[in-house]
Amino acid sequence: MNFLKIMIVAFIFSVFAFGQISVVNSSHNLSSSGPVAQASDDQDRICVFCHTPHKGSEDVLWNRDNPVTGDFLVRAGTGAILEEGSLKCLSCHDGATAVNNLVNGTTADFTTAMGIGTIIGDDGSGNPVLVGSGNIGTNLRNDHPVGVDYPIDGTPRFHDAIDVDLAQLINSKVACASCHDPHDSQFGAFLIASNNGSALCLDCHDR
Repeated sequence: MNFLKIMIVAFIFSVFAFGQISVVNSSHNLSSSGPVAQASDDQDRICVFCHTPHKGSEDVLWNRDNPVTGDFLVRAGTGAILEEGSLKCLSCHDGATAVNNLVNGTTADFTTAMGIGTIIGDDGSGNPVLVGSGNIGTNLRNDHPVGVDYPIDGTPRFHDAIDVDLAQLINSKVACASCHDPHDSQFGAFLIASNNGSALCLDCHDR
């Protein structure tokens, strides 16, 4: 009986431990161990493209220079102000900031990836930037709004805020992290939950 209990516990642990598709096995791995079309030629550290153990900024030991809200075009009338977390995402996904733009004295060469040009390309000045689907760009007017306040209670086509998972709202605003977790891609596209049947969309929208 004790052996059976041990096996059950081990099974449950394995489900939780391996349910995630971690950064190591995802498109956020820009190190030399990542997919060749995005792999650095000379940098084997995976986490360094976002984090550093020393001299990083803010509370997550951030290792990148972020763009600023003023660098982006947002939908007119939304009053969008991009919060720091979304700017972190856009420090790669703006298609303008080099993916090797790291603050803690670390360098990474992407000559091979830029030669392939499907995920990382040359910005025209020899700097590696995201291209293709990973490049959201600086014009956010054709993307889901971020940096906007969640609609007030009673707004047609939206659930009231009390019925929304507050973890999805950053200071009552919609952010990249409202839908995405950069460290876990078990649901695809780094979504925080399955979007089968538009389930994730319907967390906020009621139709």
